[in-house]
Amino acid sequence: MAADGSSSDRPAVILVEDHEDTRELVALAFERAGFEVLQAGSKEEGLNTLRQHPHPSILVTDFSLGDGNGLALVREALLEGVLDVHQRIILWTSMRNVEAPSSIVLLHKPLAVDRLVGEAQNLLARKSA
Repeated sequence: MAADGSSSDRPAVILVEDHEDTRELVALAFERAGFEVLQAGSKEEGLNTLRQHPHPSILVTDFSLGDGNGLALVREALLEGVLDVHQRIILWTSMRNVEAPSSIVLLHKPLAVDRLVGEAQNLLARKSA
């Protein structure tokens, strides 16, 4: 098992998105880019996935989730210790009034999937340099 809790040497991304079609499309793009992808369809599923696979290479979460929001997911995961303050996190949203801490990359929809994957790759490169 890799240091980030994944089962391979590929970078692990936990993808939390409540719209299944969008989640599947984004997961496929990450897989094609060489990531191991763990999917969750809600805030609670995201927390459970993080509990089973703490400290992924990257957490990508939508802001608006059916049972909460992505920032609440991050806060709870930090409190539980399954994420840390240096974690690579991307929050994406269609809402223009969302603010996130500077440690979180905030992207606005509509967003090309390739750009989302590119942002994740850039974030990994910056953190490992």
